[in-house]
Amino acid sequence: MALAPRSLLKTKFLCFEGKPANICAGGFFIVAIMSVNKRIFLAIEVSDEWKIAIREFIEANRQTGYRWIAEENWHFTVLFIGDFPAGKLNSIYPLLQKCFAQIPAFYIDFDTFMYFPPNRPRMIWVNGKPSREFTHVETSAYKTLKHFYSDAYMEMNAKPSQKSIPHITLSRLKFSPKPLLQLHHTNPVLPVNAVKEIVLFESQLKPTGSLYTSLKKFTLKPLFSKH
Repeated sequence: MALAPRSLLKTKFLCFEGKPANICAGGFFIVAIMSVNKRIFLAIEVSDEWKIAIREFIEANRQTGYRWIAEENWHFTVLFIGDFPAGKLNSIYPLLQKCFAQIPAFYIDFDTFMYFPPNRPRMIWVNGKPSREFTHVETSAYKTLKHFYSDAYMEMNAKPSQKSIPHITLSRLKFSPKPLLQLHHTNPVLPVNAVKEIVLFESQLKPTGSLYTSLKKFTLKPLFSKH
């Protein structure tokens, strides 16, 4: 039977009497109990209109030779959580749903396609305009998870951004090109990206790149809710 990668396993050693292995006499009846972690993050899916514009942007910049991220992996990151015990996922689902159900649906306005950071580029982004609504989603999710981690006596590595900017990563550059290659078709006219739900994704590292799988979707409060 194939085992999960070591980086995804936490192992506890118990003897047959339930005592820690280091105090078991003889040490013959030791059982390894392994808990698998999932690498997870919260994100917003990209609208069809924005996907069309991104495809057109990539096509207009094929000559750069950059390696572009697969379309199925396009998303706006809300909060990167990191490794999380798979067995505890069902415990955070209702907490996150309660959190997001109180936050009204909102929109992300398009800004531009750009290198980031501007001074020493390492990525190419679709940049959305910063908004209080986007920041509120991030900080609310962080506070909800922080309470869970504290109550469960777990260490939390996730941190909210110092400056929340909604963005979609399209390419990760191995080095900053000098001089910078000019990007074309960077300012198309786009409708807003409607945000009606937040998605919890699992990120798996594969030889061919990252694979993102949707684990759970959380619905935001409808804009025209009666409550």
